Amino acid sequence: MVISWLWHILSASLSFWEGVEYAGTAFVILGVVGEYLAEFWNWPKLEATRKRFERSSAAVLIIGLAVELLGLVRTSQLNGQLIATLNQQAQQATREAAIANETAKGFESQIAAANEKAKSAEAIVATADASSKEAVVKVANAEARITEANAKAAEAEKVAESERLERVKIEQRLQPRTLNSRLLPKVRESLRQFASTPYELGIDATPESNNLLHSIDALLRDSGWTPQNSADTRFRFVITLANGTKVEQGVYSGVIVQVARSHADKFERPATALGLALKELGLENVRLEYLADSDPSPDNIHVLVGTKD
Repeated sequence: MVISWLWHILSASLSFWEGVEYAGTAFVILGVVGEYLAEFWNWPKLEATRKRFERSSAAVLIIGLAVELLGLVRTSQLNGQLIATLNQQAQQATREAAIANETAKGFESQIAAANEKAKSAEAIVATADASSKEAVVKVANAEARITEANAKAAEAEKVAESERLERVKIEQRLQPRTLNSRLLPKVRESLRQFASTPYELGIDATPESNNLLHSIDALLRDSGWTPQNSADTRFRFVITLANGTKVEQGVYSGVIVQVARSHADKFERPATALGLALKELGLENVRLEYLADSDPSPDNIHVLVGTKD
């Protein structure tokens, strides 16, 4: 009676943990479907939502694998207990058969029945052994799936970080150039040593470069430099600032400070100081160039403000 009762309890518990295993498998399938939709169908369409959906699917997959692994391990343990119980039942059947042989040798039919019971018990033991081996295989498969899920999660995190860095770079490129207002007083003082230096302006006309040109023009005026119109009388396009200064239009990139080689002794020091000052104020693409010998306006320092890139 005790053995029958123990057999009933273990069988019921085994059914419960098999149910746990099936539930874990369902979670795994759900996580895989989510991964498939996000990776191959780009669903949901919004990238941020898709990334969260993909991470959630990976989490569901990992949870499902963990639950499936727990069910498999517990099923394997219960199978071992069932095997032990069945071994006891087989031993008990053998003992009963021996007793029957000793006490009732003439009853061949009872002996045959006892032998059948023993064979049935052995078959149950064999079935339990097969179930145990199957459980071991399932545990190995679950571990492999967990490893694969962890790899996918790490790859997703790597992609997300790469995208974040790329967004930061794009935002930096889109930020308009400005002069550091905190350093302006210091830079003005350093440029005042070259007061009365004549300069003319050029621009690659975009809203961003136009704002930067006004800031540089204000800095030079406040530092005592003298704005001049270009001596170039050739046909060209110019714009007139609110203060009356005429600015030549061209195609440039960055900020260029130009001096004529013939006037290098006079303008090279203030031009170099201006280039260093603009870099100190936060501009990156600033360079000093020499004008062509044929340039018609060599008596001024040329300050050209082009596009950011």
